[in-house]
Amino acid sequence: MAAGSHLTDALAADAPSTDTLAADATDTLASSGPFTAAAEAAVRGALGTASLTPRRGRASYVGEHAIGVPDSGAFGVALLFSALAAVYEPVAATRLPDPVRLTSH
Repeated sequence: MAAGSHLTDALAADAPSTDTLAADATDTLASSGPFTAAAEAAVRGALGTASLTPRRGRASYVGEHAIGVPDSGAFGVALLFSALAAVYEPVAATRLPDPVRLTSH
């Protein structure tokens, strides 16, 4: 995120899809593989976007109506890393939440 910050005036909170990758994966990485660590951080980040009011992108059109709903791009990142973890790190990935439970209300 920092490497591309010179390209836009967007703040970190303006880009929840990339915020998921910048989450606290470092701590998790020490106790699991890289895909599982990335998935755990991405899931936490995606869930955290539910409290944000979108200010950029398509979600900005709905404004405060989006509060309580996780960002779809952030969830896509979380699901991608969860799938990679399930394939390449099946033992560590067992502690990840079930993707069906993440996407249903």
